[in-house]
Amino acid sequence: MLTKLMKYEFKATSRVFLPLLAALILLSIVNRLLNAIGQTTPMAIGTAATVALIVCIIVLTLVMSIQRFRQNFLSNEGYLMMTLPVSTDSLILSKLFVSVIWILANMLSLVVAVMIMISYEYTFREALQILQRLGSLIAENPGYFTAYTLEIILLIILCLSSGILLLYLCLSLSMLVNKRRGLFAFAAFFVISSALQIAAAFANSIAAALGVTGYLRNLRLELWNPYSISQLFILISIAAQAFVCLLFYFSTRFMLKNKLNLQ
Repeated sequence: MLTKLMKYEFKATSRVFLPLLAALILLSIVNRLLNAIGQTTPMAIGTAATVALIVCIIVLTLVMSIQRFRQNFLSNEGYLMMTLPVSTDSLILSKLFVSVIWILANMLSLVVAVMIMISYEYTFREALQILQRLGSLIAENPGYFTAYTLEIILLIILCLSSGILLLYLCLSLSMLVNKRRGLFAFAAFFVISSALQIAAAFANSIAAALGVTGYLRNLRLELWNPYSISQLFILISIAAQAFVCLLFYFSTRFMLKNKLNLQ
């Protein structure tokens, strides 16, 4: 059932994102051609339009994540969604997975668009040399490169998921009030974000007081492998983000199952 929910969610959101992403790539190609033929004024206009479209995509990604969750679960549509023969977990995860996938797709499209626009600064030979150097680095340490790649991808996904789940939690907490729910959700976002920052600063203070930071610095000098310490910090970050994701997820799940208050 989760896959079916994701399929319907993709259909609803692709109508918005696919035209925007196609327009972004097309604009970047046009800007690249205008620069190649020396049309500076049209290129400047095209670049401004591309930047505006990038900002629009970033803002719309955030707005769509909020709007889809609020409309489907906290408005009148919630009466229909909550009576479907599916679990609350499937409902939440379908929104979460689709949002993360669209954010990653949008990020990739932005990178491709920027690379197309700046490609005139690099010749094909220079690009080939960069790829050869990268290939040689990978050949020297294939295991570390694979581990880094998987860890960074996992960390990015967890960071995106925690951010989206925080929005879901704040929207869910707004069901505790009957009026001015948007203002309450914004206040909840501010309070929870501040609490997380304070908790992170407190954890760093405890680590410094216990001498963990100094121990790791000394350990770095003793290890012949320069990748171990950086991987340790990445793994700690992954564990922290995973904990935050679980905390936000189960809090949102509890609100939707036990404190449902639709408007």
